[in-house]
Amino acid sequence: MSGAQSRPAEASQGRRPIRTLIVDDSPVALESLRLFLGTDEGCELAGSGQSGREAVELAATLHPDLVLLDLQMPGMNGLDATRQIKRQADPPLVVIVTVYNDDGWRKAAAAAGADGFIWKSEVALTLLPVIHRLFDQRKRRGS
Repeated sequence: MSGAQSRPAEASQGRRPIRTLIVDDSPVALESLRLFLGTDEGCELAGSGQSGREAVELAATLHPDLVLLDLQMPGMNGLDATRQIKRQADPPLVVIVTVYNDDGWRKAAAAAGADGFIWKSEVALTLLPVIHRLFDQRKRRGS
């Protein structure tokens, strides 16, 4: 994929898939999220990484629509990565996916610019509805 590639307009046959970048330092979590997203034809894997630094670099080169980002990773954490991703031109939506079931982390993620926050234990129930709600809201705002 080209780093200069911009996000295409919706396909004429309906909504185009949501290009998603997954970043988590756990290979098991990466694979689980990849398989889970594969169950929804509304989502497409744009790439994956295992650190906050990779998240920032891949977001800049792949231009995903969405980044699913772990909170705690070695080196740069998910909060710092979110701040940097949100400073990019035409930034993607960012959803933190974490094991930390704590309102303090949720508030810190929102303050960093995250668009959503999901506990890993609730991915099967909440991830796809949250993703589609965020993109429906974005579409209504015209961005």
